[in-house]
Amino acid sequence: MGRKQAFANEEILEIAMKLFWVKGFHATSIDDLVHELGINRSSIYHCYGGKKELFFKALEQFKNQSFSKIKANFENTTSIKKSFLRLFESTIDFLNRDKSRNGCLLINTITELVPEDKELELFLQKNKMETEKLFIEMIEKGIQTGEFKNCKNPEGLGQILFTIHSGLGVIYKFPNKVDYKKNLLQQIEKLLN
Repeated sequence: MGRKQAFANEEILEIAMKLFWVKGFHATSIDDLVHELGINRSSIYHCYGGKKELFFKALEQFKNQSFSKIKANFENTTSIKKSFLRLFESTIDFLNRDKSRNGCLLINTITELVPEDKELELFLQKNKMETEKLFIEMIEKGIQTGEFKNCKNPEGLGQILFTIHSGLGVIYKFPNKVDYKKNLLQQIEKLLN
């Protein structure tokens, strides 16, 4: 019975996550959640505490999924440089396929709710630090293997790569006609030399 409940909870968080991703926190009403989740208002308050708490749990699920994908990108790799390029390429491809231009839920949350919500700001800051740390560790590994011969500042490079990666979630929300992919990947490759 507990396993079914956990699965149902995960499904509900997935549906809520997608709704918040499309509409944003403020534009998503409790009625929207009731309609999309197929559960009544009192169940939302009873199980999650309310709209903000449900949003936070859905955002946490999104963050965990996103970080797992980023981390998996670097596992069992023979080239850190190729792994970074693959990460940026797959992110751009994902954003290009997103016809509704939703961007990234984490970045959307930063632009919508920070600095207004300090609890969310701390959560998002922790995500930033965790991702930057992974990038820096990978760069340091690339330095050790001789792949990044010219890198003298792995921390700075990790922060730059995180900033560019995060910025993609914003820039691809524009209905642009320009494909940044080729040029951006060339610039990332130069950074990684």
